Amino acid sequence: MKNVILGVSGQDGYFLSSLLHNLGQTVIGFVPEGRPTSLSPLTESNLNDKFTVDFRSNEDLGKLLKDISPHRIFNLVGFSSVQKSFIQAQECISTNFLFFERLLSVVKESFPDRIPHVFQCSSSEMYALNGDSVIDENSEIKPLSPYGISKSASHHLAHCYREAYGIPVSTGILFNHESELRSATYFSGKAIKGIVEVYLGVVKEFSVQNLDFQRDWCYAGDVANAMHQISSLDEPSDFVVASGKLRSGRDLIREGFKYLGLEEKWERFVLQSSRDIRPLDHRGKIGNFQKLNDRTGWSPDTEFSAMIAKMIDSELQKRNMK
Repeated sequence: MKNVILGVSGQDGYFLSSLLHNLGQTVIGFVPEGRPTSLSPLTESNLNDKFTVDFRSNEDLGKLLKDISPHRIFNLVGFSSVQKSFIQAQECISTNFLFFERLLSVVKESFPDRIPHVFQCSSSEMYALNGDSVIDENSEIKPLSPYGISKSASHHLAHCYREAYGIPVSTGILFNHESELRSATYFSGKAIKGIVEVYLGVVKEFSVQNLDFQRDWCYAGDVANAMHQISSLDEPSDFVVASGKLRSGRDLIREGFKYLGLEEKWERFVLQSSRDIRPLDHRGKIGNFQKLNDRTGWSPDTEFSAMIAKMIDSELQKRNMK
């Protein structure tokens, strides 16, 4: 089985490439030309080959994909910050929608016979204004942010190419997923870094934008497994990938302090700052992954507390403390 991962340098790229490599499959990574994108040694070791590609050129992308002739293409290319999408809406839409349209067009033109299965990352942010508390594949799409709008457009485009041209494109409607690879530009990474610095005595307190927002959080390694399972199905479709449980930013931080034995009066270490609050935000949604479970048997393996423990341990290891 030959796999191409577009945008292999991020968190999901590492976990997916690692899984496929361990299964003995061929893994080829694409990284965008002209951007300061480097691969970690761990991700690099999972790849059989890698290419720097001009993602703006249909010709370059099409020629390379045709030469490789993969069985599966995973599109992990993405502008991933919901908050920044309000400021950089054009870049967000170009990356999340226009590139995906380019990819599907290239696949349509380059593979007249055996068409590779395309996996697209859709997002729970497509349902931000949906009034339901539980989201499944049939829920009404009502985005709130430029990020959600770009993901919604790509989700509809996947349906269009699937129905109009018979392109085997599946979408994973991914809810929030974290890991020890999350940087401090994300809430989870910033919170874990602050918790560890309090524990080590580096700081007395740290600030986050909000403690009371809620999300359905999964471990990124489990999400990568879902991507593999979805793309292995004969019939392309859409699948919610989630934990089925709602937790708050407060829950995440409390769990981190609990793991380090600082649960008592942990609130004294945390300040709330309005600096990084989104212009618009939504109440959290729970993802119903029953369809994915029925088709593949998938369910998340990593409990919320175990995910936080992995993130804490990794941060301590970076500081040579564990």
